[in-house]
Amino acid sequence: MIGLSTCGWQSWSILAVFIIICAITNFYNVKTILSELALKEKFGCLHESEKYLTRRNLPFLLGLAFISAFIGQIFGLGGGFIYGPMLLMLGVNPIVVSSTCLYLIIFSGGASMFMFLVFGKLNWTYTLWLALFTGLGVILGLFVIKRVMKQYKRPSLVAFALALAIIISIGFSIFGSVRSLKVQVANDIDIMQGDPIC
Repeated sequence: MIGLSTCGWQSWSILAVFIIICAITNFYNVKTILSELALKEKFGCLHESEKYLTRRNLPFLLGLAFISAFIGQIFGLGGGFIYGPMLLMLGVNPIVVSSTCLYLIIFSGGASMFMFLVFGKLNWTYTLWLALFTGLGVILGLFVIKRVMKQYKRPSLVAFALALAIIISIGFSIFGSVRSLKVQVANDIDIMQGDPIC
């Protein structure tokens, strides 16, 4: 859209500013979380699902978040696909995992969309249709989960729904990748050669 090259000084400047903003935001959020946890511990109202957020576990959690984000962006996986199992493994309540993953997807999807917009590769028609159906799917999913939780009162159902969504996503991802590779091979494109960075 604005015609920046991927290796021009403007592109690297935008990336540097983005990294600085992320580092400042991360530092502020960690400081805020630790101070809130200290207050909750002081007054004895620390929830069971927050006990993993300790000063000792924080470097591990930040490392997991960084590795998850890195892998997710390299392979084009959504936030819920990686963060969901990670948070469930840490013992976070499945309802909290579901809402956290939806919250994270907003930012990862927004960052990807902004990147494609800057380099002029955003298909607006596809994006708008995808946004419409994604929004409808989220609203329908939240409505169904709310009714199921009200009826059965079991957070494990959210974990099973998340696991089912991950399995379906894996199936679609494998199917799409294999189909894309077959098309590239049929068109005599070397599938072992990646695109240049610049």
